[in-house]
Order: sequence, then C-alpha cells, then structure tokens
Amino acid sequence: MGVYASQAQITTELAPHPELGLPSGAALDALISAAERAVDARLGPLLRDPISGAKLVPALLTAAQRAAVVRAVATAAGHLSQLDSEAAFGLDDYLPSLLSLQRGDGLGARIDSELAGFGLLARSGSALPDPVPVRPSGALLAGDLPLA
Repeated sequence: MGVYASQAQITTELAPHPELGLPSGAALDALISAAERAVDARLGPLLRDPISGAKLVPALLTAAQRAAVVRAVATAAGHLSQLDSEAAFGLDDYLPSLLSLQRGDGLGARIDSELAGFGLLARSGSALPDPVPVRPSGALLAGDLPLA
C-alpha cells in the first residue's frame, strides 16, 4: 500500500495506457513504492515524515495537491514498469570505454511537470536560491553604483 497513491488510483490513472502491462498485488505495491521514492527525490530538501518516511503527508495537502501527487506517482510507476531489471537499479548507467553519450530518461522532468504550480516543489533542483547579500556597514554593493 502506497503512502501517496493506492493501487486503484494508479491503475485508474494509467488505464488509458493498457500497453504498460502493470503488475498486480505485491508487485504493484513495490512499483508504487519505487515511484513514490522517485517523486520524493524530486520534491527538494523537505524533511521526511517520521511515521511514513515520505516527504509529504497527504492528509495535510489540498485536494488539488493530492491529485497532482497521484499523477506524479502514476507517471513514475508507468515509466518504471517499462524498465528491465538492470535499468531499474541504475546498473546500465555507465559510459563504455568507447565514449558514447547516453540521454537521460526524462522521468524527473515529467514528475516535475505533474507537480508544478501546486506549491509542492521546494526548488528546481538545478540551482540553489540566490544568497542574501551581506552589506558591511557603509559599504556599497555593485547594484548600488549609479549607471553612467
């Protein structure tokens, strides 16, 4: 049983894609857990709930936020269901001796697009926020200089 999404919610979200061939029972629960970990990884530097271990507590989210999280988990579950065992564990992520560039799978961007606009992402993950400038007493900062 998932923290963010149930088996019924995931199968409903992914019903338009029967070609995915989702597993059932305990295998689907394991897939949902892996998908929830992928979503948690995209949420940013949030503290984990000490009871569930998840970064979000669904009971504290709005209905729209819960729906966005379910969609994100379904997106991740659909993607993970199509990976072979090596790819699922990241074992195929290497560069052979003859350099060949490999493209990322794009899962992070898909998860982010489902969560965007609902106040769930703590930061983009690509950059830290701008630091607050410290102004020494009586000193000028670059932005204080008049433009000529």
